[in-house]
Amino acid sequence: MKKIYYLYLVIGIYCVVLLISGKMWLMIAYLTMLSVAKYYSIKRQKELNYMWHLAEKNGMSLSELSQLSNIGQLDLKATRYEESGRYLPPRKVVRQTINKLEKY
Repeated sequence: MKKIYYLYLVIGIYCVVLLISGKMWLMIAYLTMLSVAKYYSIKRQKELNYMWHLAEKNGMSLSELSQLSNIGQLDLKATRYEESGRYLPPRKVVRQTINKLEKY
């Protein structure tokens, strides 16, 4: 079983406990926070995919992209992962790199 399913199980149990204890507002706030965090995580991953698409389109190597973005090569390699262990560099840096790549 993947680690993420254990996390969902714990969150589900936590929500049931909150529901039983009568703290419905806390459960709603918690689920809203999780939804917002998931939305922004997906959005950041799409930005990273777009950055890599532009880099491949321009024929840039990993070292060239590293120099352009000021992100280390190992960190850039970690952004290529499609699993839950993907490294998400600061959003500002990714956006600046995308802007540079679009002008490249």
